[in-house]
Amino acid sequence: MISDRELEIIIDQCDHGIPKGKTGLREFAVEIQNLRRKVKTLSHLRELMGYVQNGGDETVSIFQDDATMNFILRVGKKTYYGNSLEQVINKAFETEGSRK
Repeated sequence: MISDRELEIIIDQCDHGIPKGKTGLREFAVEIQNLRRKVKTLSHLRELMGYVQNGGDETVSIFQDDATMNFILRVGKKTYYGNSLEQVINKAFETEGSRK
């Protein structure tokens, strides 16, 4: 499997014209990075929710404020705010951590 660092190198090389003739390689590498980021965010959301196997059953609520357009995520009694859904999930995960 290609590592995140290797993807960064491919993108950097494509930005500087190397390797020549590899049309679409940069776009493919960027798409892989984006997909990995999204999978990681969904994994964080799953971790915040907890697992039945270990007794974790934390209530997680996510919504968007109509006035500010901010995303709001509540884990139990704690509330987190972010400009995007991805940002608010990752911010809550940084604080709450895994519930496995």
